[in-house]
Amino acid sequence: RSRSDNAWRQKLSLRPDVFTEDRLLFLPLPVCVLVVLFNRNHNYIARRLLEINERGTWKDPAHHHHLSHAQLDKQDEEIFQIAPLCNCAWFAAVVFSDYFSAILGLVRQGSSWSLEPFDELREEDLSVFECGHGNACSVEFNCLYRWHATTSAEDEEWIKLQFKVLFPDKEPDDITLKDSYSKEAELTKKEQDRQQWTFGA
Repeated sequence: RSRSDNAWRQKLSLRPDVFTEDRLLFLPLPVCVLVVLFNRNHNYIARRLLEINERGTWKDPAHHHHLSHAQLDKQDEEIFQIAPLCNCAWFAAVVFSDYFSAILGLVRQGSSWSLEPFDELREEDLSVFECGHGNACSVEFNCLYRWHATTSAEDEEWIKLQFKVLFPDKEPDDITLKDSYSKEAELTKKEQDRQQWTFGA
């Protein structure tokens, strides 16, 4: 993980707009955009967790200068670990409400129905389905989610252009594993600091 360099938020936040996996730069642009959004949302959530401070267990260092480094480290680590859980739930809600509705065609039908992944599941007799048992995903959901086409024509064209830049003398079908390893080694030597990475340029 890439922690922030900002004073008291050193362990609370991620470095803004940074991700550590350079292979993402070779994927369609929306992938990098989503990772940056995930990064920004994490930092927003971490900041709000401290501001709301629901149980009153954390202290804002801006108003409590007497806190020791050990106390700050402890609360920063707690917030840093809670923020990704909230972030994942938030993105899951987006996937289920927007993305899932789109691939089902509900948006075109004007339906506002949304699958709620965190709602209680019930048996046929309406008793609450016990958590942690069985596969709660229906066959229909598995088929739609795992097997629908997710790469657009624009993404496919973009990937082809990337291959032409990386391997100008070869067709994608002719690129060998050895070619890939050689290109990876070459790119690694040129690698910039991750805070200087750009995508889509």
